[in-house]
Amino acid sequence: MGIGSGDLEGTLWGSHLTEFVGAISHALETGAPFKNYWPTTFEHSSGRTCVEWEIRA
Repeated sequence: MGIGSGDLEGTLWGSHLTEFVGAISHALETGAPFKNYWPTTFEHSSGRTCVEWEIRA
């Protein structure tokens, strides 16, 4: 299940798209959390870099 399924409560992540993208970019560049989500990157078997978000309460 995911967002839009009714499984999660809605959360305002930014007042506009650029604020949201800025917060995500900051988290990826610094390893800092975005809300309760901590980013880690890894290389997929295809050679592409992927992002995994760990949820911490």
